[in-house]
Amino acid sequence: MNRSTSNSRAFLNRLPGSARVIAFALVLAALTFCVPPAWASPLDMDSAEAAEDFRWGVAAYHNGFFNEAILSFSRALSLSPDNTSARLWLGHAFYRSGFEDEALTEWQTVVDRNGGDEALRNLVEMVRMRRGVTREIYQPDRYVLSAEIQGVTNETVRFRRPMSVRPRSDGSFFVTSFSEHEVLLIDTNGAIRRRLRGGLAGFDQPFDVLEVDDRIYVSEFGADRVARINDRGDKIATFGASGIGNGQLLGPQYLAADEDGYIYVTDYGNRRVVKFDPDGEHVLSFGRQRGAFEGLERPTGIIVHRDEIYVADQERNAIFRFDVNGNFLGAIRDLGMTGPEALSLYDDGQLLIADTNGGVLLDLEQQVVSRPADFGSLSGIRITSLARDANGNLVATDFERNMVYFLADLSGLYAGLQVRVERIYAEEFPEILVEVAVSDRMGRPIVGLDSGNFLLTEGATRYELPPLAYAGYRSTQVAVSVLVDRNPRMTGYDDALALAVGDLFDATVAG
Repeated sequence: MNRSTSNSRAFLNRLPGSARVIAFALVLAALTFCVPPAWASPLDMDSAEAAEDFRWGVAAYHNGFFNEAILSFSRALSLSPDNTSARLWLGHAFYRSGFEDEALTEWQTVVDRNGGDEALRNLVEMVRMRRGVTREIYQPDRYVLSAEIQGVTNETVRFRRPMSVRPRSDGSFFVTSFSEHEVLLIDTNGAIRRRLRGGLAGFDQPFDVLEVDDRIYVSEFGADRVARINDRGDKIATFGASGIGNGQLLGPQYLAADEDGYIYVTDYGNRRVVKFDPDGEHVLSFGRQRGAFEGLERPTGIIVHRDEIYVADQERNAIFRFDVNGNFLGAIRDLGMTGPEALSLYDDGQLLIADTNGGVLLDLEQQVVSRPADFGSLSGIRITSLARDANGNLVATDFERNMVYFLADLSGLYAGLQVRVERIYAEEFPEILVEVAVSDRMGRPIVGLDSGNFLLTEGATRYELPPLAYAGYRSTQVAVSVLVDRNPRMTGYDDALALAVGDLFDATVAG
């Protein structure tokens, strides 16, 4: 059996006893076919043979043999052209094999003949939308509130004064709880998975958190230092100290890192940026008045992009640019902001800016802004951090109202998610394996899901699922196949082929 490692897939197995029977019954329902009663006359051999081909096609599909499935469904249709089920499954087999045109043709035929159901029409619409360059150039115009996590409810305190949010590749994210002196790890479903407290020494007003490879850094506003911690939250080392000298800090706020692992800290009290090496040794400081540069006044958010450092200044309502050596490169002004704070990368060439009452999207090349984040009628908010998570949503922290907000693409809320049962493997019954893929309307995989996000039902009965046996988004392995034509004329391209393979390696493994 070919077990795909796609990020969009998850496997469910080892169902409880009663659920195994139900699930297997559902599988058998897909594999069986209706045989005409013995008294029917005359015997329709074509229909019987078509049903047999259909059965073998479904079995081949669930075993991952899509080419064989295509042949079986095609034979079934040649014998019974009006077999809607065979045509629908043929479309799925084509789609899993990468033949989107052929899949759309079969599905559209089903829709045209009997209308199909809403799920099929939605599938056709989404597959067509994802084709060509639409997926690459698509950018939501508006994000709206879709969910929220309350930090304080009645007498229960989850977190208080959330300052910074840092999304992770698995769909989870860190949130610093300024007043509770904690860093929280929250999963895609909004559940707190871990509380990082800084070990025995604890944190003193943690402001920002930054993950660089296998290192986690936390800026401690109250202690004028930066802590390096492990994944349990214990401190491994600290650097910085109260003061105005080299390597000293007064109210450190936001953190950033460059490609070489150097750490940059906005030193709010000293009105500068301090650069440390990965081990915490002071390298340099910059941001003071020099030449045509008037100097930082109230530096807040910071990010490194394309070897340039962008620093937000809350007093001047501007974004200042520096190189990695601290040399001033220019300023981006007149953006209509009220109080910029955290900076994060939206995509290549665009920055998200948390702007007290909302969020701003800055196009770095055109130096124009838009406001895609719609917080509705909320009042009394203070958005201190805004970032895009692994699933394409925006996550924001509201310092004043003790809230974490999720904002979703408005069009995506109406289109919903695509949930596909890719195949059901029951060769080792009563243990069965179900391969499920979940993606958004543009085909991007949804990560961070677990068995609690899925339901197994029959009629009105719901069955609890065991933990996921495997989740693709947790895998760090990448499998790449390179097919090279052995035509003698290819010998002149040996160097180009070697370079292409090297680029693939860098993009998948080294990156």
